[in-house]
Amino acid sequence: MTAPSLGPLLSVRGLRKVFADDVVAVDNLTFDLSQGESLAIVGESGSGKTTTARIIAGLDSATAGDVLLDGRPMAGTGRRRRRDVQMVFQDPFGSLDPRQKVGAAIAELLAVHFRLSKAERRSRVAGLLDEVGLDERHASEYPRNLSGGQRQRVAIARALALEPRLLILDEAVAALDVSVQAQVLNLLIDLRDRRDISYLFVSHDLAVVRQISDRCLVMCAGALVEQGETRDVLDNPRESYTRQLLDAVPRPGWIPRRRQAGTPS
Repeated sequence: MTAPSLGPLLSVRGLRKVFADDVVAVDNLTFDLSQGESLAIVGESGSGKTTTARIIAGLDSATAGDVLLDGRPMAGTGRRRRRDVQMVFQDPFGSLDPRQKVGAAIAELLAVHFRLSKAERRSRVAGLLDEVGLDERHASEYPRNLSGGQRQRVAIARALALEPRLLILDEAVAALDVSVQAQVLNLLIDLRDRRDISYLFVSHDLAVVRQISDRCLVMCAGALVEQGETRDVLDNPRESYTRQLLDAVPRPGWIPRRRQAGTPS
């Protein structure tokens, strides 16, 4: 594994993304992420948080700006440095091949990126599944036979198979039931402690952000609105947009406004 640098693990400088019809998705975004840190990006739909994550993961290209890993540009880097940054998506079923068994999907990555014998790959697959709370029985299952939480654990195991230093999690628990969501969040917290891995956590759920991140960035219309320690930002927001996000979170005892007669459900 690459030795960590003295500076930030990830540096984003002046990032800008413009889509067709001059739609600005990300506008001059700059931030750093340290080794072993968990940084959340929050904002409403359309704020630019997922576009930012996809650019960092190499899935989209930036119109302008730089993404640096250990101070060196990510663009055009070799296989090893691309392995350093992996992404887990909201819908694990969409990122897993429905025709491929779970164990084969993980073993395939290991075969491409590491010089391992078949027995070593089988052992590594079993170890990865165990690390995310699954066992060897799940290796022989197809994704359709697993629950949503189990599929997301498989997606995390696949990402970890490449030994990344930065894991990008894009709404990674948003589609899960509350109880399963808590289990996966606890798993992510444990993995971070064990592996000293960094997280870039994209979410609109401020309760999840509070639990999983050390710092957070608040984005609106592609621009950075506010940033700081997560507790400070969520407990004492400086910007009106951040306060609006917090005010939109249902409080205990919240009752939906009564639907007017004749209004379609």
